[in-house]
Amino acid sequence: MDSHELIYGEQASDLLLALTKLTDGMRITRDGSYLFTARMDPTEAAPLRRALMRIEAELLCEDADQIGGAGEVERTYDERRGDALVRLVKTFPAG
Repeated sequence: MDSHELIYGEQASDLLLALTKLTDGMRITRDGSYLFTARMDPTEAAPLRRALMRIEAELLCEDADQIGGAGEVERTYDERRGDALVRLVKTFPAG
């Protein structure tokens, strides 16, 4: 992947920097959930925040399109934020 490639409107290299900081501070809680803590300056965090917001909007539109159908999904705000993070991570090739 080219580090200048855009992912959800942001440079891949900027997103990788922020995601690396997140995973460095990741731990699993007693109930099996994941807790992320990271310290980033605003210039490091901004690309990640913008990309996640774009994905959240995409997920919200997808959820809206499913209302009344068999595939209807009701996500909380926190679930949508978590799903957005997973979708972002999945855009990067393995390895």
